[in-house]
Amino acid sequence: MVDSKLFSDVYRGKKVLVTGNTGFKGSWLTTWLISLGADVYGISKDIPSKPSMFEELHLADKITHYTVDIRNYALLEATINQIAPDLYFIWRLNRLYRFHIGSHWIHYHPM
Repeated sequence: MVDSKLFSDVYRGKKVLVTGNTGFKGSWLTTWLISLGADVYGISKDIPSKPSMFEELHLADKITHYTVDIRNYALLEATINQIAPDLYFIWRLNRLYRFHIGSHWIHYHPM
């Protein structure tokens, strides 16, 4: 368990979106956010490996998960707007994407 005071409860009770949440790093990030009291929402197209950290930690039972291929821009945008997250971690995008979340435009371009 992480001491949430280290982060001044910034994540407690917040809707936090994690893309790529079924991958190894995304699963650990999701677990950490849950331990900090976040209400975690995940978006990924599939479970990328067997065995899977996502499955081993039973994260599907602990978060709200959406199966969305991020290349389907319309579905991605609609899902993010439906979630209306307070915070988000764009963990796994491979190329330039631009989408709208509430009153914010999100631009992602890998380095």
